[in-house]
Amino acid sequence: MRFALGGKSLLVVEPTGHEMVFTLVDLASGRRQLWKRIASEAHADELFVATPDLKYYAYAFPRYSSVLYTVGNLH
Repeated sequence: MRFALGGKSLLVVEPTGHEMVFTLVDLASGRRQLWKRIASEAHADELFVATPDLKYYAYAFPRYSSVLYTVGNLH
């Protein structure tokens, strides 16, 4: 998905349908290390962004509801 940790690693994701499994791959050795597991029904092509140091990240979290609420001012 993106280079990370100063370009020395590659962050990849495997969407399982119930969660996204993120793995860091060290480019020099090929060693893989689990980074995060995030519960989500998102697909691999949905938005995920992270800072280069992986300290902050954001991702799409689809939620579906069959109820529509309208919020207004009651003045």
